[in-house]
Amino acid sequence: MRDLGEISKGKILLAIKSGARFFSEIEELSGVSSGIIGKHLRELEKEGLIVVELDQKRRRPRYKLNEAKRDEIEEVIKNYLEYEKKEVKEKLKLLLKYTTLTEEERKVIEVFLKN
Repeated sequence: MRDLGEISKGKILLAIKSGARFFSEIEELSGVSSGIIGKHLRELEKEGLIVVELDQKRRRPRYKLNEAKRDEIEEVIKNYLEYEKKEVKEKLKLLLKYTTLTEEERKVIEVFLKN
């Protein structure tokens, strides 16, 4: 990942991958702060990766993926998930190095690290 912005965009796109979401749902699912979400939603809309629609019942915007840009969206999400996987592996390596683990715990971590 290039920077924190790309990480946040990946989290946001992943949060709306399964369907249109309200802002508050994106915030809850992504774990990204509201200020950052607002900024990135505008950027993602300008980039054409998301579409904003007005929910007629609740009169609030809902954000959904632009299906025409599915390949680009999948690439951003894939890069984000690769970044997260790398971070988890680094943390697990530290656990192996600095903590006392049972043999079973150690084996589980080592299997994960091989993938």
